[in-house]
Formats: sequence, structure tokens, C-alpha cells
Amino acid sequence: MEFMRGKTKENIIDKLTTGIAVLGVAIIYLLGAISTSFIGAYLLHIIYDR
Repeated sequence: MEFMRGKTKENIIDKLTTGIAVLGVAIIYLLGAISTSFIGAYLLHIIYDR
């Protein structure tokens, strides 16, 4: 029984770390997409203002 309890604890920690990693990647991806669209809009603004 004791072994099983330790195993589930490890499993929960594993799931937590995986979830945090996925969240981090998603946030970085979103930030990248937002900054790229901002840069694109800025460049278009410069090009069309001439």
C-alpha cells in the first residue's frame, strides 16, 4: 500500500510539471504571435504612410 501511495504522489507531480510546461509554452507562443502581429501592423503603417 505504501508503495502505491508514493507512486500516485509522483504521478500527480508529473502531471503538474507537464501542465506547467504546456502552459508556459502556450503563453510564450501567444506572446510571440501578438508581438509578430504588432510588428507586422507597424511595418504596414510605415509602408502605407509614404
